Amino acid sequence: LHGPFSGTTPLEVPFDWNLSEMSLPVGTELVFRAEATDAYDLGDPHVGQSAALTLTVVSSKAKQDDIGSRQAALFRELAAVLDRQRIAHNHVTDLNIQWDTTQQFRSSEIDLLLDVEFNQRHITSQLAADEDGLATQARQLADELLRNQLDDPAAQRHLRRISEDLDQLKQDTLPPLGQALSDARRHVRQNEASPENSPAASGLGAPLKTAQRHQQTV
Repeated sequence: LHGPFSGTTPLEVPFDWNLSEMSLPVGTELVFRAEATDAYDLGDPHVGQSAALTLTVVSSKAKQDDIGSRQAALFRELAAVLDRQRIAHNHVTDLNIQWDTTQQFRSSEIDLLLDVEFNQRHITSQLAADEDGLATQARQLADELLRNQLDDPAAQRHLRRISEDLDQLKQDTLPPLGQALSDARRHVRQNEASPENSPAASGLGAPLKTAQRHQQTV
């Protein structure tokens, strides 16, 4: 499929495998792998093999049921993540009220702020991680519907909208949200290190309000 290759970057070799020509019945399993050789020519050739992959032929209904099941699981996970996001937002709202009222944090509020930052990082990863975030999962499911020529335009639109909205959050909202919580933690730590300074001068209020604003967007 490919001639000599001297580069150091991964090599991708396109290969169109037209399975329709094989008239495979439903239930057929094809086990395949890729092999590659290098330029060694002083003895037995060096042959590398990929892990074996299995391709299973299924009916259109079985594939649609599989995608539907995974779509339902994605929606359940998205709902759970958004519930955790609402809880994180409520905690930041409480922290803002405490700060605006007293201009100081007790140890319990500091612990809550640290918990919120940790949980927000986890939420961000679940929503927007490149490999397995919910945005990626939604996009992959929409692509599968299209590749398998399954007639469900409503599901495709819904999944595309989810992936696009989450991608927008990843680009515009989640980075400054994480930065605001990090800034708030930094101000708290600086104030702990120099307690003689006035808490009001620590600048904690601004990042807390920024975090609350971005959480409302999520």
